[in-house]
Amino acid sequence: MNANSSAGAPGVFAFHVYATPGLPERVAGVAANGTVTVVDAQYNTATANTISSVSLSGYGAGSAIRSNALTSLALAGTGGTLAITNATNGAGAVPATNATLALALNGLSGINTITDTNNEITTLNVTTSGADSKLTSFTDTGLTTLTVAGSKTFTLNSMNSSLTSITVSDAAGFSDGGTAANSGFSTRGSSATLTTTSSGAISVSIDATTQSFTGSTGVDTIRISSRVDATQTVTGGSSSADELVLEGGAYALTAATGTHVTGFETLGVAANVTGTVDLSNLGSGFTKLHILGNSSVAFTKVDSGTSLQIDKASTQVTLVTKSSGSPNTDVINVSLGTATSDSVTFGTLIFKDSASVGVSTVNLVSNGVDITPGDAVANFNTVVLTDNGLSNLNVSGTQGLRITTINQATSQATSFTLTNTDTGSAGVTIGVLTDSKLASLNFAGSGLSKITTLTASTTNTLAIDNSGSQLATVSSMTSTANLRNITLTGNVQIGDGLVGGTGMTLTYTGGLTVSAATDYAHVKLTMAGAASGNSDNLTLGDGNNVITNVSTAGTVNLTVGTGSNYITMGGATTNSTGLYNITLGAGSSATYVTVGTGGTHYATAPNYLITGAQAGDRIMFSADGTSSSAAPTEYSPDTSAAATIADLEAAVAGHAHMVAYAVFGGNTYVVETSSGTPATTDTAVIEIMGVHTFTASTGYLTLVS
Repeated sequence: MNANSSAGAPGVFAFHVYATPGLPERVAGVAANGTVTVVDAQYNTATANTISSVSLSGYGAGSAIRSNALTSLALAGTGGTLAITNATNGAGAVPATNATLALALNGLSGINTITDTNNEITTLNVTTSGADSKLTSFTDTGLTTLTVAGSKTFTLNSMNSSLTSITVSDAAGFSDGGTAANSGFSTRGSSATLTTTSSGAISVSIDATTQSFTGSTGVDTIRISSRVDATQTVTGGSSSADELVLEGGAYALTAATGTHVTGFETLGVAANVTGTVDLSNLGSGFTKLHILGNSSVAFTKVDSGTSLQIDKASTQVTLVTKSSGSPNTDVINVSLGTATSDSVTFGTLIFKDSASVGVSTVNLVSNGVDITPGDAVANFNTVVLTDNGLSNLNVSGTQGLRITTINQATSQATSFTLTNTDTGSAGVTIGVLTDSKLASLNFAGSGLSKITTLTASTTNTLAIDNSGSQLATVSSMTSTANLRNITLTGNVQIGDGLVGGTGMTLTYTGGLTVSAATDYAHVKLTMAGAASGNSDNLTLGDGNNVITNVSTAGTVNLTVGTGSNYITMGGATTNSTGLYNITLGAGSSATYVTVGTGGTHYATAPNYLITGAQAGDRIMFSADGTSSSAAPTEYSPDTSAAATIADLEAAVAGHAHMVAYAVFGGNTYVVETSSGTPATTDTAVIEIMGVHTFTASTGYLTLVS
């Protein structure tokens, strides 16, 4: 045997191998990136050829093997086009043809075709090993029999029109490369059979009106028409992951298909399948629904516990379970994306039972690559979830998740729990959660969770708890006048953590109760405040809280923790009978308290009582942003608190923007006038527990001690 190479196109080399009489009948181990030509030295003569076996690892377009003794061919790596010429008319003689070819494949890929020039090969015996292999086509009008054995999957993307039998054995897999129900193996109709005893995967299209199929122990993925009922038996094997894929257009199958097609656990639908799929017409056993493309499809009579997998962007998928009415205890499992997908929008998911009551529990896995290479923005999947009555949403996976809306318009759940163990850096965000009857909102798990807008229109008592290990945020909530009792526990942030954020707006005026002593996150509350004769009782934890209560006639009792709090109480000049009792937690962070005027109390009693003030805290005058920056004047106390206040007001009379203070009974009284004429809408009167001194700035005082 001898070989030589010659330069072809730039970067491409042609290798020529010739057999020499007397040498072993094998050419092995030829590896090349360009064109390979193997020619028997006796080719095209009456003398018997000697090359019976060829092994190529990587070959380019235009490669060829010429030997009428060839019975064995091994291919690996990236392949181009390869022509086999076996039978020849040499010197007037017609050598015997070889009707059978043993084809060994290991990781064959590329745009590769094999052409049997003289179409004499009738049986192709493929053995797979190492890695899966793909062949674009084996062009041979005489091929009738294909056998596939070994341990890896063989994909044949073009089905020979002469093929009558395919047999798969050992642990080998076989794929016809089809994506449509009328492609691949199905094009052979009743003229061909497919038999498998393999433990490998089978993926083929079946014409269920002319072809039958029985699976073995491997995973079977079988495509059939979504429009024409099956009349032949199509049975999945013993694997627990066999998939029946519907493809072809608007769903039109009846119960007739369900009597012929059985043994599958997953039902897949292609992108062109629309309409409503009645699972009772397709037989029992489906535990998973697989959306393979951008679909708008509904499934009815779905079992609780069914899994929904959506690989790509989709429009709308509806699942209607067999259950009927409230309370609903159904569970749906959802998987979005794949391990390699980027940020994907999955449209709208609608889950409900036959009475339109929502599914109570959804377990959702958000898959994908969290960060695009070179992109510092955390990626996330996006979906709209419509599920009236959803009580438990459990999110896991590697990709952040943004649920645009969860709108429980009917059959609302009174309790909603988000358990988030998703590891994506974007966390889990619910854009708008609407549930008019929500009484309990719970966060759990190790992931970062956020609700941008919470709406609970008829709720009068709401408890929000975070037992998870990361921050849970409700950025904004505007209640109706119904909400009057709020409890916050754990690490629950209300608002975006900034003074200018939205937070929670509470409009009830009959007396609010906020219990949040054990919430250590930042809380922003804006309240209409108690009406005359009513009291707001507010207790906040150690976060940097922002509290605004504009009650002008009721009583507000506020206790905050050790954070840097921003507190605004009452109206600037509109207070009447309002009383404000403010207790500050001891800590190193300064608190700002904005006060209004004294209202009907101004002449004899303070309407602002502040306990726990310390150096660095600031008292700001909302009625007079230009109060004097001169050092405030300290006066001697009188015989009573009322008399002391009267003295201070007399001292500031005629002096616009003046601040005066005195210590009586161990507490400090502060009076400030905007116009110099003390009155209900002019003068601020404050009692600060303990003995304090101040520095003055325009519009506010800062405690020195």
